[in-house]
Amino acid sequence: MTPTFPIAVFFLQAYLNGETYNPAPDDYFLTGRRSLDVNHEWDISETAKLKTIVFGSETYRDYWRYATDNTASVAEGRWVYTDNLNGNNRSFDRIGVDSRLSLQHQLFGIANESEVGVRVMNEAMDDVTVAATRATPRSGTINKDVVDTADSLAAHIQNRFVITESVAITAGVRAEYYEQGRHDKRAAGTSQADTSNTEILPGLGITYQINSGLQLFHSIYKAFSPALNNDALNGLQDQRLDAERSTNVEVGLRGSHNQFNYELALFRMDFDNQIIPANSNSQFQRTNGGETLHQGLEAAFGWDIGAGFSLNTNATYIPDAEFIGDRRDASGNVTTPDGNRISYVPELVANLALQYQVARLRTALNVHHTSEQYTDVLNTSAITESTSGFFTGEIDSYTLLDLNALYELNDAFTLYGSIKNLTDERYIASLRQGIYVGTERSFEAGVKVKF
Repeated sequence: MTPTFPIAVFFLQAYLNGETYNPAPDDYFLTGRRSLDVNHEWDISETAKLKTIVFGSETYRDYWRYATDNTASVAEGRWVYTDNLNGNNRSFDRIGVDSRLSLQHQLFGIANESEVGVRVMNEAMDDVTVAATRATPRSGTINKDVVDTADSLAAHIQNRFVITESVAITAGVRAEYYEQGRHDKRAAGTSQADTSNTEILPGLGITYQINSGLQLFHSIYKAFSPALNNDALNGLQDQRLDAERSTNVEVGLRGSHNQFNYELALFRMDFDNQIIPANSNSQFQRTNGGETLHQGLEAAFGWDIGAGFSLNTNATYIPDAEFIGDRRDASGNVTTPDGNRISYVPELVANLALQYQVARLRTALNVHHTSEQYTDVLNTSAITESTSGFFTGEIDSYTLLDLNALYELNDAFTLYGSIKNLTDERYIASLRQGIYVGTERSFEAGVKVKF
């Protein structure tokens, strides 16, 4: 079990004043995780290999949060709490098996590399809300007890055709069938509902080796994300929702020359069929129909400077991340205007690492930059406080420095340490029920043991 205290959630003036007090001293976030993976590899022959992994995990997070007196909070300019709290407690279980067969063969008289795979997985979440008081802060009346489940069966096949020494084409397809279920343990009458869908996802990739130091690559593929159980089975009724889908395209160059390596790629992701409120007064509360567009470029550069030093950088630039078409509520009112930028998508994210290695010692100075970002779909600029919903506004850009070191004592023992946010930069990480201040300077040290 790992108990953690809430990060700083301030009102605007308290943040501007540089306050550092704990704004929720009695809230607790308790979490823990256990997992087990079993891997097996079978070299069937020189041209055939079977890899199988059986995996499982158990995770829980209990979040005990006190209720606020909103009128008093506005007057005080800080959160004022009552003697009532909720335990928003969830546990997550996952178990599955993934098996893949790799083959090398000479179909059509050329070199081929094939992979056939299957995955079976079960996931479950138990979502419990407990109403408690300060006198008994870890027990009380259960107001919610819902179990959400998801069972999936996926299979894929892909083949890489080595057309020439310079050209290779990879084609594949994945099919996935999934079932979602919900059981409300406290519901009177009908307490269960379920739904299911099947998705077919093709993909195609091409590489062209221009010369020994430069390769052109291109890919296009389909992807999907199932509707959340809370949307798909809203009101314990099948909302007949399809999955959210995307078409993803990428084209770029990558290579290396002497002590340099580099990569530049353009990408475009068209999302459609996204879940939005149903624009009607029918029995269905959600529908498919939302669209968004993400496009930009990614770049990476590495330089082996010499004498143990190296420099590695990468950046993602997303000039377009926008909603396509107006989004409306069930009454027809526009809630998200066409063309507005998607919240929490910065235009630029960049990283730089200066590394040094000598013998068994490795060190790195890392620089991380995140540009400005909106926190709401209306693209509000000024930070606006709210005691009944989320704070809104634009988050300023910030740049952070980290310092890491690792020393291998021997093949079995490794010491490591890091200083995060080396300059103790004060920045806003997000806006929700207040201003969430980014993590201050922190230290970490430990030992890794191999046996």
